[in-house]
Order: sequence, then C-alpha cells, then structure tokens
Amino acid sequence: MAHQTQKSPKKTAAEHGAEAAESALKYVIFLADVDKLYDFALGMYDFSLVLMVAQHSQKDPREYLPFLSSLQKLEKHYQRFRIDDHLGRHEKALGHLSLAGEQYYRDCMAYVKTHFLYKAAVRIFEGDESKRRDALTLYADYLVERSEFENAGLLYLMASARSSAMDAYRKGGVWRQAFAIAAEDGVAADIVAEMAEEMAEEFAEARLFADAARVLIDYGKNPVAAVKMFVRGSLWADATRVAHMSGHSDLLESTVKPGIMDGSTQLMDDVREMTATFDKQRARLREVRIRNAKKAADGDGGPIDDTLDNIDMFSDTSSMATTRITGASSSQASRTTNRTSRTSSKIRRKAERKRAAGKDPAFEEEFLVNNMRKIVTKSNDFRGDVQCLIRALLANSQVERARALQQAVGALVAQIRDGLQEVFGTPVMPQETREEFRKRTLEGLPPPAPPAGAVDIPVLSTTPWGVPMLD
Repeated sequence: MAHQTQKSPKKTAAEHGAEAAESALKYVIFLADVDKLYDFALGMYDFSLVLMVAQHSQKDPREYLPFLSSLQKLEKHYQRFRIDDHLGRHEKALGHLSLAGEQYYRDCMAYVKTHFLYKAAVRIFEGDESKRRDALTLYADYLVERSEFENAGLLYLMASARSSAMDAYRKGGVWRQAFAIAAEDGVAADIVAEMAEEMAEEFAEARLFADAARVLIDYGKNPVAAVKMFVRGSLWADATRVAHMSGHSDLLESTVKPGIMDGSTQLMDDVREMTATFDKQRARLREVRIRNAKKAADGDGGPIDDTLDNIDMFSDTSSMATTRITGASSSQASRTTNRTSRTSSKIRRKAERKRAAGKDPAFEEEFLVNNMRKIVTKSNDFRGDVQCLIRALLANSQVERARALQQAVGALVAQIRDGLQEVFGTPVMPQETREEFRKRTLEGLPPPAPPAGAVDIPVLSTTPWGVPMLD
C-alpha cells in the first residue's frame, strides 16, 4: 500500500488576519506602555481586544480577570459608565449613567456633585425638562456656596425656582431683580418691606448709601429712613429732595442741616490734618535725603552696625569650624542652622513691620514718599464730595463756612502741586536693613543698583472742588 503524505489544511483568510493582528499587537505592546494600551482598549469597550492586550503583557490575570468579568455582567450603559469612571473620563461616564435607567437617577445627580459636572449635566438633560431643572438647581446651589449669587439667581430662574432666585439675588445685593420677582409673585408687602430694610443695612455696611436709600423709598416705604441714609452717605441734595417730596420737611432741620454742619466740620479737620502732614513730611523728606546723600558721599555702603567690626574673624572661624564637622557634630550643626534660620526669619518679619511703620531709618525715605502719595490720591478722590458739601452749605446760607472750606482745600491742592516735583521727581534709592547689609558684605556682593527708571509723579485731578462765586 503506497504511503500517502498528509498535507496540513490551508489557513483561511480570517485565520491569517488574526495571526497578523496578533503579531502587530505584540509589536505595539513591545513599543508602547502596556498599561496605557490596556486602558485605551478598555475605553473602546472591546473586551476581546482588552483580553488580547492583557494576555500578551506581563499583567497577572488575577489583577484584571475579576474586574473584566464583573463588567461583562452589567447592562451596556451602566457597564460603559463604570469603564469611563474607572478611566477618569467623568463627563462621558455621566452621559452613560444618564442612559442607564431611572433607578440610577439619584446616583447621576450625586455623580454630578462629586465631579462638578454641572454644565455637562445641563447639556445632557436638555431633552428632559424636569431633569434639566434639577441640574440647573444643583448648579445654582453650587454657585451659592461660592457666593456667586447673581449667576445663581439666574440659574434658579431658569429652573423655575423663583423663591430661591429671589433669595440669591437678595444675598448678592442684586436688588432690582430680587424685588422684581417679589412683585411678579405677589409677595406680601410686610415681607417685601422687611427684605428692603435688611438689604438697606447691608448696602450701608458696604457704603452703598444711594442704593440703600433707593430700596427704602421704593420697597420699604420708609422715606424717613431713606433721608437718614442719604445723610450718612453725604448725599445732601438727595436727602433734601426726598425730605420735601415725602412731606417730611421737618427732617431738613432735624437731620439734613445738622448732617451738613457735622460733615463740613469733619472735612475741614481732615483737610487741615492732610495739609499739616504733607508739610511736615515734605520737610522731613528733605532731611532724610540730605542724610542719605552725605552717607553716600562718605562712602558708607550701608547702615552703621558695630557688630560687623569682626566680619573677617567671624568668616575665618566659620570656615575652620566647618572643616571639623563630621558624624554626630553634623547633626548638631544642622540644628544650629535651623535655629539660625528661624531667628533670621523672625528678624526679617520684624524688619518688615518696622519698614511698613516707617520706623526703620533705612526705609524712611520710601515711607515718607508713599505717605505723601496717599495724600495726593485722597485729595483727588474727595473733590466731588467737597463741591457737593460746599453747595449744600451755600444752599443753607452758610456762606462763610463754605468759603473757609473751599480756601482750605485750595491751600492743600496748591501745597501738593508745589511739592510734586520735589517729592516724587527723585527716585527713591534702594536702602538696606542691617541684616541685608551683613549678608551682602559676607557674600562679597555689590551694593543694590538704583531703580530702573522709576520716577512716578502722581497726577493731580482736574475735577473742580469749589464754586466760582467763592473764588
């Protein structure tokens, strides 16, 4: 019987393709980070590909098989939620969880809060009005926690949570929207009045006296309190107008005029103090600059400190001690260094406090210039208030008091204008504390360089502060 050679069956195209794919996968695993490749395959929701990657890697089957097995038992959308959550793709995970069924809706909302997916939730639930309102409310609650009340109020409105919207607007001081909702929803008058009083006090604390008074007039129905609020804000014309308009002319004598007189007295005191301070500090600045120039001419590179007489000896001794540090003594040196570091930090903080208070001679020039700059700024800022007060004084026949105030402010402005170039036209030269000078000297560093171009002359405001008839 003739021996017949058995031929192996030919491989199908599919088998060839599978082998080629497996070879390619092995090559990719060889080149790439296998963990990233595993996560990529998992993110495609293709379990056969995930298993293939895992089997050709060094992963222990005990690490991945239980996890993959548990996933395969889950419903499609919840399965994909678990996968995306595992991969940190939280927004995609939320999308799948929203499709997994009503039984997961509470989990969905909790997931939104956990991962701050508020915007995504509003978008995902766009087609379901009830769930969209829930998402908007969650987002608004989150903004309230962050004190973003105006945006929260808008979201509550979009969610038809009008009471919450009104409360958010109230807390944010957005009074127009708050009272508009109250009017539309027919909120009781006593509740509206109470809300007006609360908001008015909050506005007053923030020095928003005009808003406070407006709320009291329009919604608190309390013009008397509004007049007093205008007086607190030095809004004399408004106080007078509302007193007349509301039939409470008696408030002119009892509240408005005394407020004007007190305001003028206080402002006059402030102007005189600013004038005296500017004059005194300008004179002191001249002395300080002469002192600093003399020190520079004498070659004194830093503040006098007799503890620096033995710098060379200190440096040599430190070097000798350093060469002897070994073993246990190194630990002791470390503790000493830490103590020294803490002491230096304490000294630095103390020096900063002295510098800010103008008590450190090294920074006295800087302190004086900064103080006078504040006076210039204040004189610019209060011009409008001064003019309003002068007009109020004239309207109440207080001509001499008005003239005295206008002249005092004029004298202050003239003094500032005269001193601008002298005070601010010279750059403040960098100075050193004793600690900074000691450190620089020990390290052999040069003195600090002068500032790069820094002459910053403040600009006097052109806003008028007086009335022509008193000139």
